[in-house]
Amino acid sequence: KYKKKHNKKLLLYCLDLWPDSLTLGRVKKGGLIYKYYKRKSQKIYKSADKILVSSKMFEQYFDEMFKINGERIDYLPQYAEDVFVPVSCVQGGNIEITFAGNIGTTQSIETILYAAQKLKDEKIDFHFYGDGSGLSVFEDLAKNKLKLQNVFFHGRISPQEVAHKYAQSDGLIVTLSDNPVLSMSFPGKIQTYMAAGKPIIGAVNGEAAEIIREAECGFCANAEDVDGLVVCIKEFINSDKVQLGQNARKYYEENFQKADFINRLSDELEKLR
Repeated sequence: KYKKKHNKKLLLYCLDLWPDSLTLGRVKKGGLIYKYYKRKSQKIYKSADKILVSSKMFEQYFDEMFKINGERIDYLPQYAEDVFVPVSCVQGGNIEITFAGNIGTTQSIETILYAAQKLKDEKIDFHFYGDGSGLSVFEDLAKNKLKLQNVFFHGRISPQEVAHKYAQSDGLIVTLSDNPVLSMSFPGKIQTYMAAGKPIIGAVNGEAAEIIREAECGFCANAEDVDGLVVCIKEFINSDKVQLGQNARKYYEENFQKADFINRLSDELEKLR
């Protein structure tokens, strides 16, 4: 409405896919609510003069769903804040694996917990930093149902503290539910993991898995594959962690730096003037 009233150009930066993101909240695809938001989404997307997407797979979605392609869409991945940098930290004792970020149903935290159960006799500790709708559920699963002694939930902490915890970790872990919408997305935490120069262990599909493998910075199983994640963690334990961390940082510097993001965004806005 603002664009039309004031004769302005509109640039839209897309981090989630609408209307399909609604299906993550159990809205039925093809139902009345879905159809309503599909019409609304289509109107907004088609009114944009430029659409920037945070995942390469979003381009295919826009083409198939809305017939939007070509020069109107470009890939612009997210960046990590400057607090996330490689920091040398002397490790000792158990292997420390860290998850940071939102703790909800789409993050498939249970995949990590069941993997931790299978690895309970190994010298590995799993740390979770963050909050979310699923925190109490997963805390109950870990403590009362699985009786895990190797899992620790620490709650929400500041980005500066998260960066410090990354430095203390041997590896960082990312998981997502097995869902077509999520497989097209690229979790922003991966940029922070790479910026910190740490190996990445994943149980994810699609874009995220491709990036981890392309960067040669860790090991990745399919989403919700507990046994596959256990295998990845065992491979990680016996890997060259320093080299994997260096690969992660190198990939970040080549693809996800903040300065590059700002310059690209500035260029795109200038083109619309």
